[in-house]
This record gives sequence, C-alpha cells and structure tokens, in this order.
Amino acid sequence: MKSVLFLGRKKWAALALDILLKNNYNVIGTVGMQQFQGSEDECPTASYAKENNIPVYSHLDLYRLLDLEKRTFDGKKLDIVISYLFPLKVKKELLQAANTAAVNFHPAPLPDYQGLGGYNAAIMDERDYYGVTAHQMTESIDAGEILKVKTFNITDAETAWSLEQKSMEAMFELFTEIFSGDFEHCLKHSYKNDTASGRYINRKEFEAMKYVEPDDTDEIINKKIRAFWYPPYEGAKVQVGGSYYTLVDSALLDQIAGRYKDEGETKELT
Repeated sequence: MKSVLFLGRKKWAALALDILLKNNYNVIGTVGMQQFQGSEDECPTASYAKENNIPVYSHLDLYRLLDLEKRTFDGKKLDIVISYLFPLKVKKELLQAANTAAVNFHPAPLPDYQGLGGYNAAIMDERDYYGVTAHQMTESIDAGEILKVKTFNITDAETAWSLEQKSMEAMFELFTEIFSGDFEHCLKHSYKNDTASGRYINRKEFEAMKYVEPDDTDEIINKKIRAFWYPPYEGAKVQVGGSYYTLVDSALLDQIAGRYKDEGETKELT
C-alpha cells in the first residue's frame, strides 16, 4: 500500500482525497491552509480529512516534520507527494523525500501554458480546446515529465470563470483515472515536458495582461473582457484618473441580469 502526503485545500481537492481512500492509498496526512480564502471557515480538504481520521498539518509543518535521510514525514514512510491546486511552491526537500514520485495537477495543458494564467491566455489565443495535466514535480515550476494530459473542447464564448469550471471537472476525472489503477502505468510511461515549446506566465505578466490599452481593437477588448471575467476578482480593466475599473460587455450583463432575476424569483417563492 502506497503512502501519500496530500497537498490541497479546495472542494475538488477534498473529492480527490476521497478517491485515494476508495482506492486503498494510505494517506498519512493532508497539508493546506487551515482557514479558507481569508475566512474563518476551515478549508474543505481539512474538514474531509478530519472526518476520516487523516492527520491535518499546516504548511508551516511541512518541512519541519520532514526527514530527508529516512524519507519520512512525521515519522511515517513517504511514497507519493500529491499537489492538487496547492497555492505554494513545493521545495526540493519534499520532492527528494518521496520514495516513488511527487505529482502535481496543473490546471492547463502542458507544455503550452506553464505558470499562471492558462485560462486567460487560452481565451486570448482563441483556442478551440483546452486541457489539464498531471506531471512529476521538479524544482522548476511545471517542468517535470508529463504523466497524462486530458483535453476537452471549448467555445468562443468562454470566460475565465466558465473555463475554470470545466477544467476542475476534467482535472477530477484525470485524477480519478490515474489513481484508480493507472498510476504505475502513467509513471512508467511519463514523457518529456518540452517547456521551450510552450509559454511560461509569471505573476507580473499575468497582471499586465488585464490592462486594456488605448490602441486595443474592439476584438481584443472583447477577448480581454471574457478572458479575465472571474467575479469577485477584478477583470479586464481601464484606468480613469487614479483608479482602475473592470469592464463588462453586453453578454456578461445578460448573464448577470439572469442571475439577479433567478435570485429574485427564489426569494419571492420563499
């Protein structure tokens, strides 16, 4: 039975953790942010772990409890490290401690989109398909050998929000495929991640992509609006005076109006 240290915090990560238990992996601990997205609520992964008697650690415990020489975490043998949308970079000490592999689930197709902003860049690039990736972790971000990429079709009406929803479903399907019996096969047949053929987007570039420039065409502006629409976060923006404002087009206004209408009708019924 392979022992797993699981790094993740959101709802989909909790569902992935459930897959591991159903397939008889020995989850020796989960690591995530104790509070969820700035609130006082416990993150979904931690809540699920506690319900199933899995130890919950904070990210501050991660390297303090690691024994690289013995390849153990908190005194327990460590075979597999899994990062499922974990927001922090995994350091080399943890990668080296894994006896079998350290695997990351990346919400974009590799090597096409590395780092941040895969959803946004794919919309700007007018892609007709997208994907999610499972890959081995190395010290370089999103550069390790690829276990598997799962692709799916997308439309020219996607927003960052809608593409994220589709990607989360695809990523869970990918995780289920790999850890319901396909893991050893995928690991054995992992292949080179040709990072030079793709694009790496860092935080600075990601933020710069949001700005609407004076010489942008209507087509580019409309794409930026869709590419960065993910409430409550700021989207494509313009500067007026000393302030920045998020742009909304008529299609998004129709969506917003529909949600307000649905909410109003629900309140009337109750």
